[in-house]
Amino acid sequence: AARWFRLAAERGHAGAMYNLAICYASGQGVEKDEAEAVKWLRASAARHCPIEAPPYRTEPSWRMSW
Repeated sequence: AARWFRLAAERGHAGAMYNLAICYASGQGVEKDEAEAVKWLRASAARHCPIEAPPYRTEPSWRMSW
């Protein structure tokens, strides 16, 4: 998926930029690289990406803590 996100991100798609940032932040499909994650996250924000979820989570959103 990271490959397709990169192709779309390089063509200016804000959502793909955000998703590529997530890939780099977590190391999913690419080597983990925080600098690249920040680069793509800032690029998506500059294009007013509608996704507002934070890219760095310490646990999955489905996990509940009691």
